[in-house]
Amino acid sequence: MRLAAPNKKGFTLIELLVVIAIIALLMAIIMPALRKVKDQAKITVCLSNTKQLTTAWLLYIDDNDGKMVDAHNWTPSIYEIGSYVMKPESVQLDEIQTGPLFRYLGDSTKIFRCPTQRKEVKRSYNITHAMNGGPFGDTAAPRFTKLAQIKNTNGRFVFVDEYNVTWGPWTQWYSEAVWWNQPLVQHNNGGTYSFADGHSEYLKMREERTLELGKMSFEDYTNAYGFRGPAPDSDELAWVRRSMWGKIRN
Repeated sequence: MRLAAPNKKGFTLIELLVVIAIIALLMAIIMPALRKVKDQAKITVCLSNTKQLTTAWLLYIDDNDGKMVDAHNWTPSIYEIGSYVMKPESVQLDEIQTGPLFRYLGDSTKIFRCPTQRKEVKRSYNITHAMNGGPFGDTAAPRFTKLAQIKNTNGRFVFVDEYNVTWGPWTQWYSEAVWWNQPLVQHNNGGTYSFADGHSEYLKMREERTLELGKMSFEDYTNAYGFRGPAPDSDELAWVRRSMWGKIRN
């Protein structure tokens, strides 16, 4: 007696294409959500880093009779002064570890680097020029060297996630309604800032011109504008300038 062969019906080409189409549709739905979660996680890490840096900044002030750390020398630039040549990673790490705030941070160099930063860059954050940055091109800008000089500490920037980390502190003009350093847009069109009372915030930029300037490379922006960027009619620029200096001349 011969047994009948089992029915080995497989997928047809159409059925296989339908399955592939369903998988592709699900991926199209899921991937943006996953990307958003990943971006939010990086923002959270960056907020934690700037908060810890500001805590160290405040502890330094307590240990130094109310005086702020030198914003130029808290840790040097990742670039050789006056050039776009990046220092070796070992030099960057050494300068972080010998800086005046490092001992307040549990001997961790990771706090100095945003997770969006390039691997070879070991520091992403800078102190704003208003916080003991010393004299610079805008001679009308006020100088703040002690925390007691700052009235509204909850509205004044200390650290910013600059990403490019320019040669000196991150700055904006006090006396002119133009950009100096680029807007911060590397975190989903926004940036992270810490404030002199110790808290950190994520702030999103929305104006088209602000986003355009922020997304330029450091070299292209500097070559195009130098120390005086465009002067758009920008509420965001005015807000940034006030948050740096407490008030603005115009």
